[in-house]
Amino acid sequence: MSPTRRSTLVGRDEELAAVLSYAASPGNVVIAGAAGMGKTELGRAAVSRLSRGEATVVPVLATRSSAGLPYGAFAHLLPATPQVAPGAQRWVADALMQLGHGNRPLFFVDDAHLLDPASAVLVYQLVAAGRARAILTIRTGARVPDPITALWKAELASRVDLGALNRRGTGLMLGTLLAGTVTPATARQFHELSEGNPLLVRELAHAATSSGTLTGPPWRLTKPPPSTTPRLLELIDDRIGDLDAAQVELLELVALGEPLHLDHLLALSTEEVIEGCERRELVRINDTETGPEVRLAHPIFGDVVRRRCGKMRTRRLYRELCRTMLVRRGPRDVLSCAVWQLEAGLADDPISLLDAARIAWVAHDHGLAARLSQAAISAGAGPQAAILLAATHNYRQQPDSACRVLDAVESTVSTERDFAEYTLTRAFALAQQPDGLADALNTLDRAASRVTDIEWQQNLAVLRMNLLTRQISAVALLEMADGILAAGPSTAAVRAQALSSRAGAALGLGRFDTAVASAQTAIADLPAWHDVVPVLVMPVFMNWIWAAMFGGHLDAADAALDSLVDVYAGRVDVPDLDSAQRLARSQTLRLRGRLSEALDTLDPPIEQRPFAAGLHAQHAHLLALRGDAGAATQALTAAQQVGTMRYVVIEAAWIMLATPWVVAASAGAAAGVHAALAAADNCAEKGIPALELNLCHDVVRLGGAELVVDRTKSLAADAEGALPPLYAQHAAAIVAGDGDELKRLAACYHQLGYLPDAADTAAQAAVIYHRNQRTSQALRAERLAQQWADLSPGLRTSALAALRTPTLTLRQIEVARLASDGMTSKEIADHLSVNVRTVDNHLRSIYEKMHVPNRRALRDLFHDS
Repeated sequence: MSPTRRSTLVGRDEELAAVLSYAASPGNVVIAGAAGMGKTELGRAAVSRLSRGEATVVPVLATRSSAGLPYGAFAHLLPATPQVAPGAQRWVADALMQLGHGNRPLFFVDDAHLLDPASAVLVYQLVAAGRARAILTIRTGARVPDPITALWKAELASRVDLGALNRRGTGLMLGTLLAGTVTPATARQFHELSEGNPLLVRELAHAATSSGTLTGPPWRLTKPPPSTTPRLLELIDDRIGDLDAAQVELLELVALGEPLHLDHLLALSTEEVIEGCERRELVRINDTETGPEVRLAHPIFGDVVRRRCGKMRTRRLYRELCRTMLVRRGPRDVLSCAVWQLEAGLADDPISLLDAARIAWVAHDHGLAARLSQAAISAGAGPQAAILLAATHNYRQQPDSACRVLDAVESTVSTERDFAEYTLTRAFALAQQPDGLADALNTLDRAASRVTDIEWQQNLAVLRMNLLTRQISAVALLEMADGILAAGPSTAAVRAQALSSRAGAALGLGRFDTAVASAQTAIADLPAWHDVVPVLVMPVFMNWIWAAMFGGHLDAADAALDSLVDVYAGRVDVPDLDSAQRLARSQTLRLRGRLSEALDTLDPPIEQRPFAAGLHAQHAHLLALRGDAGAATQALTAAQQVGTMRYVVIEAAWIMLATPWVVAASAGAAAGVHAALAAADNCAEKGIPALELNLCHDVVRLGGAELVVDRTKSLAADAEGALPPLYAQHAAAIVAGDGDELKRLAACYHQLGYLPDAADTAAQAAVIYHRNQRTSQALRAERLAQQWADLSPGLRTSALAALRTPTLTLRQIEVARLASDGMTSKEIADHLSVNVRTVDNHLRSIYEKMHVPNRRALRDLFHDS
């Protein structure tokens, strides 16, 4: 499906209201904006409204071809046989006035910056004399005839400047173009690609649908749309316009090297050329701490300009950039110069290349770091470059490639530092391979006896501790981290790694406040260690986020995630950040009950990337909570198949937490209880009480509180945070049949922002009130549960299902729901692993309790539950 050609005037309500208001008084409006901003659409919408009244709209054609002819813009409106010599202003004016049929005509002049001088003067004089009104559009950055500029300067017309669409406006426009719902993530991507330019939104949508990268409805991008399709190339060429040779070269230099310091660009061009390109809105000049910087006005310009620049010309321009960059202000300039040298074929200095590779590594641009370190190896940089290249392979999940690089330089490793870094990098690579953990630990143990420097001894110990998280309990891990901290870390980097491990161990133990404090302590010293271990940023922040989330502080978790994003602000695309951000944001949204937003946050579709298993598990969890059992099961299977070695522990945790809800959605709450208990037992064996506690709470929500009441109380007693005590009180209240206590706890969950917990707890209170024949309290609890469930659209849990069937057991609710879906007794029996007679007995009891005659009557009962 291609985008429709319907009007794209979406998200412009304020601007349209302003134009209509100004058209009433003083009666004339100039709409200004960059190319593609929708000036014509806005003008047409305004004159369409005005023409419904008494206004006679007269369209004026201002084009490049008519700009060279006197009154060329009005030629189509003038009589074929003039009574007076053509070109006479009075005759033209009188002829135009006749078009108003006794009223003042309303001229709609699109692209008024292209008016020929005579037409521009005529428009001004007719408006100034009050003989006509006008709505005009002009392109900012273009040369506008003086008479048209005088209209708003003399206050004869009001000027409306049309800016870019905001993200919401971009999404609305896409929905209009595609005649369907667009996912928020896709709307965000289009907004970033188009920078809110409506014309680019439309053309990018066309390119994406034509290439198959935009699918739906609901419409979502599976990968970025092509930006060099013939239509887009034609559009950008038109936007750029005719340029002289100097302007073309300026755009090419900026496209290849942006951002460029203004003084660097002045060494390659002139002020006049730069000023001309800036005036035409082809480049932007931004003030920064290191001085003015020049960028292209739009990212897509760069794709087009670079595509049109041949290989040899590109090589020559890169050499010019290298030759004229005399002053290097900081690491980014060192990095840029190294890249330019690579592209120019001048990269032969191993030290400069290695320095640049380290800068790219610190900037989390692992792809560029790999390219530069490989170039440094080719230039003779030695083992340091190979170790860095291997590290980039490790963090791009390519451990085999890392080992091959290290094998090639093993014999050249001579210094203790090189040996220690070599060992750390190899051990990390081995640990990512299947069954490679033992080899990784042996590699570290052998190296420990050869390393004498305390700093490197501690680095080896820290990595060993981190690798052991797959084998030892959280208690043992916490003791190891405390031991390193107590011994006195030799560097800020060692201290930060130990604090991160301490935060992770405390998180696993349910000591959520301790975990948050440890992570925050490490982050407070971020400038001191970031450049040494930049890859530590992600785990430190994620420990903080998840500890806050489990501890009952969703706002704090969101704030921590925002802080993580701020750390990476201005960096290149960081795969770990993208995955972690989507996973954590989706999780907090799920806990808040905003299931649709949580699903949208996971969009576009999950690929092989960092946290892939966690993303699939979160997807499964959300689908299960919405009752989509089949899709949830598929997502959970995907999660179990794509796990990565780097995040194996935490991803296993998310799979474990999703499983009971997926099982409950497909096989009923009783089966979900069984799955949660099995997972909780597994966590108990592994010494992860935080997960054990959460799984016990799932048992409570799924209807098995009596099975875990003492266990939950014991686990909560050793935990920290606002949630664990509520979990223990929740289980105890259900077992005691205390509806009042459950209602109080529901309010507590609601206050903390955990709406699904609040809705389920209120629903459980209603069931207990019914059993105790406290009907009025039951009805109030039902209303409360339904109110919170309504704030969590799509939420379907066994507790909420019981709202409409308070006298049924959980097994009877399952049978009734399956029967209402049209399943036969045999199909239900096979699904629940019971015999047909048991199903029929349940159905008879259900009909009696619910006062319904048959399966068909059950459909209305369960339709919205």
